[in-house]
Amino acid sequence: MSTTDFPPPTPDEEVVDIEQAAASPEAKVAERPHPLSPIVDGWLFLVAIVIYFGQDAFQSLLSGDIKLSEIGVLGKDFWIPALITLGVLVLAIGFAFANWWFTRFVIDDDEVRIERTFIAHQSQRIAFSKIQSVDIKQPLVARLLGLAALNIDVGANASKKIQYLKRDRAYKMRDFLMARANRAQTSTRGFVAPPPQAAGAAPAAQASALSKPGVLEDVLGYDQVIVRVPVGRLIGSLVLSTGTIWGIAFIAIFVALGLLIPGDAAGLSLIGLLPAAFGYIGWLLKELKEGFNYSLTWTSSGLKTTHGLTELISRSVPVHRIQGVQISQPLLWRLLGWKRVRIDVLGHGISSDDAGGGILLLPVGSDDEVKRVLDVAIPQLELETIQMRPAGKKARWIRWFDAQTFTWGFNDKAIVATGHILTHKVNIVPHARVQEVRLSQGILRRLLGLADVKAENTSGPVDLCAKLLDAEDARKLALAEPQMMRTARSEMLANPQIEPITA
Repeated sequence: MSTTDFPPPTPDEEVVDIEQAAASPEAKVAERPHPLSPIVDGWLFLVAIVIYFGQDAFQSLLSGDIKLSEIGVLGKDFWIPALITLGVLVLAIGFAFANWWFTRFVIDDDEVRIERTFIAHQSQRIAFSKIQSVDIKQPLVARLLGLAALNIDVGANASKKIQYLKRDRAYKMRDFLMARANRAQTSTRGFVAPPPQAAGAAPAAQASALSKPGVLEDVLGYDQVIVRVPVGRLIGSLVLSTGTIWGIAFIAIFVALGLLIPGDAAGLSLIGLLPAAFGYIGWLLKELKEGFNYSLTWTSSGLKTTHGLTELISRSVPVHRIQGVQISQPLLWRLLGWKRVRIDVLGHGISSDDAGGGILLLPVGSDDEVKRVLDVAIPQLELETIQMRPAGKKARWIRWFDAQTFTWGFNDKAIVATGHILTHKVNIVPHARVQEVRLSQGILRRLLGLADVKAENTSGPVDLCAKLLDAEDARKLALAEPQMMRTARSEMLANPQIEPITA
């Protein structure tokens, strides 16, 4: 097995010389994943086999019906299940070992190859120019064994996996592949340079000593931490979230029905409580997993998010593929000034495992933290300087309860629309990422002289629609946006290398 490492760029090198950061490995040797990979993949299956086939024997041993000293003289009622269990275990271990033995990967000058030759020959070739991001996943058992899996995203919800490598090697390989991907794409897109070190930040050497990648986090010495989410704030945000309000409301309704309805019907209402309770608990665990131990950092290859409760997930976020940003604020969060930030990423879509779709950039944060996140997601946006315009005067005739929340505006970088009461949302789409502009008028809106303008974008949480505009304002916006789109795209092509602004 090759011991070639792919060292990450140093703080002095990561801005200046991407060619050096993306240097080829010394030797193109086919390697196998870590020998402990079968244990990580199959431990749960092995435990299930032992429990299923051996539960009767375990119960007999615990109850005293069978003694360890008598095992040698036991009959077929004991030995047949025991031999079946042993046989299945041997087959499972043999299959996992063979799958590991016949899995190899190699890095060439232009691509990554993953070869699987067990039973059927399967070859996966991933050109560096096709790599959109490289994520690292560490399930609980892998974290305990010091292993991590590489998940290479090539778009269209497709990914190729290398399971598993030593944790440090996985980090270095991730940085190497992202550097090669940026090198392959720089001719058409340019390399997005890291932001300058924020005032008061620790020097790189100190950061390296203080923040080593490990079981609990993935922050390397040369990474710049943009924001971290404290556990206390995360728990507070879940308690005050709209999901908690609805969950408690449904549970209270079922409990009240159970107390008020006499006879057997009360039991039925309590049975109906179970799906609501399980649904709420499932949502709560998913939100907790998504925000626990969360950090957003800037690396030599762009943004990186890290989160996880039992499973640590590090996700590379390609800044050049960010299509839109959504800032949301549930009703009760306004008491503490908390907000959440999600983004649309080209190729990520709404079918991801993330709750709400897209990629979460900030589970819960203050206005200052939201501004820092926006500065790296959409450089030079300056959201606070955009003049927001209200909906048309007759909008209250249609949406009397929340018409005042609908506003819209734009500058030379992006178009913005806001709205909704229970969860106030601010949707932002850069002009260069708008795919189509649609003006729509239903019968009632036409009678009232109102119209909606929608900026079509990649599927995801960001749904930008300037609602209930005066018809004349809507027409002007729909005609002006295509020109702003062309101008923004021309500027992006002329100036591909843009440095994000840091607070």
